[in-house]
Amino acid sequence: MNISLKEDICDLVWPGTQRTEIPSLRVASCISDELQYACRHWAYHFQKIETPLINLDEVFVFLQKHLFHWLEALSLIGRFRESIQVIKILQTVIKVRMAVDFLNHETNRAERTKQAAWKFAARNPRLSSHELDNY
Repeated sequence: MNISLKEDICDLVWPGTQRTEIPSLRVASCISDELQYACRHWAYHFQKIETPLINLDEVFVFLQKHLFHWLEALSLIGRFRESIQVIKILQTVIKVRMAVDFLNHETNRAERTKQAAWKFAARNPRLSSHELDNY
């Protein structure tokens, strides 16, 4: 999609052209079956990825560059209404991924703090090790 989507994908020139005025063969020649599938289902596939192989920054860059191109393609293939559900899925996935990233960061930070406390205690004999066991 990153390569195939572009402004005025069917070279209509006039942005006010009604979809009903565009021959379906023209749409099919401009938007391949593969691109149609990708436009309709990419967020569902993104949602199913358990390990974040795709960085959220890449998704944000894609949306900044191609959001309107994607919406135009969905409109031309008669699937514009599906964009609402896809956007809801993206919102949910992004919120979850950001929460997981935050928790991972905080867990790592807590572990580093604990390690620093142990090092500090090792250099300060007045602190007993059982005082740090609570952490």
